[in-house]
Amino acid sequence: MIFFLTACDSRPKNVMSQDEMVDFLTDLHKLDGALSVNYYNSAPDSRENVYYYNALFKKYGISKADFDSSLVWYVSNPKKFNNIYTQVVDNLTQFEVDVKNRKFHPIDSVALRHMKKDIWSNRTAYTLTKDSLRSRLAFKIQSRDLQWRDAYVLSFRQRIAPLDSGLNKNIVMRIFYADGKKDSIYAKAVNDSILRKYSLRLVARHQSRIDSITGHLSGSSKNKGKLSITVDSIKLMREYDELAQDSIRNVIKLIEHPLPVITEKDDTINRRIRNKVLLHKNEKGK
Repeated sequence: MIFFLTACDSRPKNVMSQDEMVDFLTDLHKLDGALSVNYYNSAPDSRENVYYYNALFKKYGISKADFDSSLVWYVSNPKKFNNIYTQVVDNLTQFEVDVKNRKFHPIDSVALRHMKKDIWSNRTAYTLTKDSLRSRLAFKIQSRDLQWRDAYVLSFRQRIAPLDSGLNKNIVMRIFYADGKKDSIYAKAVNDSILRKYSLRLVARHQSRIDSITGHLSGSSKNKGKLSITVDSIKLMREYDELAQDSIRNVIKLIEHPLPVITEKDDTINRRIRNKVLLHKNEKGK
């Protein structure tokens, strides 16, 4: 194989310059760091991660093969490679200093795409006694913001006294979808007078609009009316990808209202109509 040499050094033309390698490797390490704290903790070769790496290659106008060839050449030239990485480390160190000094706020970081919001709209504390009007703490949350792929985390503190007559005390959270399907999660509750913290996490896995999130903070298979339950610090956190919301809505919209399938017969009819329209315009123009 014959390499064409540049005038300034022995670097082949198909190899990136030292400055280009420094800039690319600096951005590459920033991207690696962002993806390493990705909320979904996806694999390095996942579809989402590959998208970001391809975007980086596109930014520098190179392919992965170009970078691999450049890396191989510089590794075989240790002195040049060491000089490159010395500058890369300096760049990353300065970047860290700039972030700590609030020089800029990298809101486009992958990690910062993932947001958390408390969507609990009811009271945050309850007490049930033998004189209470209800025997269970049921809830229902409805909002247009609820989306497929969201994660919902229900958390609260609860104390159940042993004198409580409920059998098989439990906690349930369900996601009801517009097409009638549902996801659910269940946990046992303990009646020993200890203030316990409970947390249930449920991911909306079904590709459909979410109608509501329901369940109960305290329920039982049987209750004789002797209640002694206190619940406080109730939260229902919605964890979601802020930048993906429009895309998710479009996917759900397409599922609910699929585009009509154009058959060969339909396509032939459409062509005939277009041809007639064009012919009419041409005759009118004459």
